[in-house]
Amino acid sequence: MVIADSTAKSEFVAADLISQAEHDEFAAAVLITDSADFAQKVMDSLAEQVLKTSNKDRVSAALSGQQ
Repeated sequence: MVIADSTAKSEFVAADLISQAEHDEFAAAVLITDSADFAQKVMDSLAEQVLKTSNKDRVSAALSGQQ
């Protein structure tokens, strides 16, 4: 779980979520934020970074699964 507001760097938050998701397809990687705009920035960063990770299939499965 990552708790972040709009002062955080979306790229770093996305990387943290990926690091949680890469362990297992059923891993929970959850962002709690008070900003819809920031959440979208994180989603955009996730889309870019997931493609670059060596475990992209596992990460994609974890991020798209029920949290």
